[in-house]
Amino acid sequence: MKLYVHMTDMERAPLQIRSTGRGFEREILQVRIPGDTMNRGGPRGEGRGGGGGGGGEEGSFSIKNGQQPRPAEHLSPEKPLELPSPLNTITVDREKTCPLLLRVFPNLGRHHNILQFSNGNTPAGELQIYTWMDASLKELSGLIRDVQSEARLRDTIFEFSLVFPDPHSSMYRSRSIGTTLSGTKGKDDNKCLYDVNFKIGNYLTVAITPPDDHHSFPN
Repeated sequence: MKLYVHMTDMERAPLQIRSTGRGFEREILQVRIPGDTMNRGGPRGEGRGGGGGGGGEEGSFSIKNGQQPRPAEHLSPEKPLELPSPLNTITVDREKTCPLLLRVFPNLGRHHNILQFSNGNTPAGELQIYTWMDASLKELSGLIRDVQSEARLRDTIFEFSLVFPDPHSSMYRSRSIGTTLSGTKGKDDNKCLYDVNFKIGNYLTVAITPPDDHHSFPN
């Protein structure tokens, strides 16, 4: 069953993504703007219900990634394998649990200004992801990479921040919750929404830095 969000302003219609189970299997629900024949961010592949090309109709794609590569059996003592920390302290039965709506605001090079989250306003370029509290930062990075052409290169950095209401004012605050690097394992990969104290109604902002714009992975 597909879930949809009513759009009141098609000029700012967000792209909807639904994460369907573990192992990075997901379904992308593309939102088309009337009169716009451009394929908005969907991955290449065969479409269902209208196809993946232009034409203004909604396209649906299903992408299944293979299993994660296994670490080498024999490791050099000079270069020990760095595995993600065993966080992900919650397990959700995704077949029986209703997904939550995660509103994500990616931006190239830096995070959105926190003042853009005020008076009911949010920045443009929103991604709406239907997922669960055990969704990891690495899984979210993969979902964003599928629909953001700038984020598909190896060694792209994804810096995540949580945006939440300030309990003492009408403004919002933000804090960094982790960083992932495309194609490389990192210490924050297994952090999930539950681990970073995500609450329903919070937002995520993601600063995307392509490999051409950085020289090393941030500490």
